[in-house]
Order: sequence, then structure tokens, then C-alpha cells
Amino acid sequence: MGVDQRSNDTDVFKSALNYLSEHALEPCSIDELCQAISISRSQLYRIFIKHMGKSPMQYILHQRITRSCYYLENSQMSINEISYAVGYSDPLYYSRIFRKNMGCSPSQYRRKQAVRLATDSCTEDNSANTIKADTAASPSRKIETRFVKAELRL
Repeated sequence: MGVDQRSNDTDVFKSALNYLSEHALEPCSIDELCQAISISRSQLYRIFIKHMGKSPMQYILHQRITRSCYYLENSQMSINEISYAVGYSDPLYYSRIFRKNMGCSPSQYRRKQAVRLATDSCTEDNSANTIKADTAASPSRKIETRFVKAELRL
């Protein structure tokens, strides 16, 4: 593969990421993405595998789940509102996808995170003024680990 082809692949990849970023709040199909950046499905798939190590749909799913976890942890939005905010038009379908990838429902995830935060703030050691909670694995790392495990099941 020549330098021109690698450069073109990178440009196409950047265009695809820009399009996905600009349309993050909308349901997006791979066909729409291909049409928007004037590329075939097979070329798009090849470029995503090369640059991300995952298919375009896996990338979209990862972005939606990651954003969803952020909203569940940091907002009071309802599950329905979050499903629309991350690009799903059907809250029940969103909940099934979330459960498949995270191992629990969105509401269970929110409760677990609330308990974790409460536990972290309540387990402060007064003498050393340090938190006794497990700090080796951050919540975002746990999300990534769960997602990778779920991705392997796809």
C-alpha cells in the first residue's frame, strides 16, 4: 500500500469520525455514513478495522454505551431520556443493548454506581485521611473491561 493510499485512508477515517461526532445524537446507519463520506461499506469496514481494531458498528456501539454510562453516573436524566440522548429511538431496545454489553440494566448500573460513590465517600480513614476503596480500577476502566468482554461475544 502506497503513501497516497494510507493518507487517503486516514482522511476517510477522519471524515467518518467527524460525521459520527456531528450526528452522535441521531440514529445512524452504516449506509448513511457510507453515503455521507462517499465510500463503500467494505472500504469503511477495512479502514475502521485498520485504525480502530473494530468495525464501524462496534465503534458506534462503544461510543453510545460509554456516553450512556457517563449520563447514568453524572445526571438525573431518566433512562428514556438517556436512550434518546445516545442515539436510540426505542428505550426498550436501548436497555437490551445496554444489558447485553454491561451485564446489567441501565437502572441497575445507576444504582451500583450510586452505591459505589456512597461507599467511597463513607470509607474514608480519618487517621490517614485516605480512601480505603479500591483505587486500582477506576469506573471508566471497569466500563472498558466489561465492554471489551461483551465485544468478544459479538
